[in-house]
Amino acid sequence: MIALTGQADIKRGRKPDPAKLQNILETGTKLFSAQGYSATTLFDVAKQANVSRVTLYSYYPDKKTFFEACLVYCTAKLWPTLFELRLDPSLPKQGLQDLAADFINMIRSPELVSAFRVMVGLRLEINFLQAKPVAQEAQQATIDELEQISAMFQRTVTHNFKQRVIDFLHAANQAKSLQVDDTEYAAELFGSMFLDSSYISLLLMGQPYPRPIADQALCAKHINTFLRLYGMANG
Repeated sequence: MIALTGQADIKRGRKPDPAKLQNILETGTKLFSAQGYSATTLFDVAKQANVSRVTLYSYYPDKKTFFEACLVYCTAKLWPTLFELRLDPSLPKQGLQDLAADFINMIRSPELVSAFRVMVGLRLEINFLQAKPVAQEAQQATIDELEQISAMFQRTVTHNFKQRVIDFLHAANQAKSLQVDDTEYAAELFGSMFLDSSYISLLLMGQPYPRPIADQALCAKHINTFLRLYGMANG
């Protein structure tokens, strides 16, 4: 069974049943992916998970908290090896290849593609609400909540990978195998290199997944570019 992360968000006073909690999180993840954030209710989740609303609310007080827990649960499944990688900072090319392989596996996973589509729909909803002539108090509250959800998604999905890259770049600096002045910017740049047109086509237009050989070629090209930028043509 996958370790259930994000349990700090569970309301205090009730010890969660791991099997029941996993069922609830998996059900919520599927419903959010299929219906979007706004159209999914905790009533829907409780019904589909075959638990009472009292049980669900005893774990999560509101939809926003539950959505964040689903994101944490989903990304925990998608990063099974990220922090188990043994990266040698004296061999930056190999280390970056290992990180890139994990990143590509994550962003091409059906779970995350579905999650990104949910967020695209969320952003369109925010834009629609903001375009209305007069923002009523209730409407502005909705916009604020959706903005928080959008920021939460970016923070949850990208944070682990970005931090792992930053840590590796710091170590490579100390090993004098790379010269990176701004490791945070470099980590952002490294991740963004893999969000190319093929991924956008997959995300927005449902195009087929790239073949593994295409991913390998893309990975090699971007890593060589990154190494040239930071003082290494080879690693």
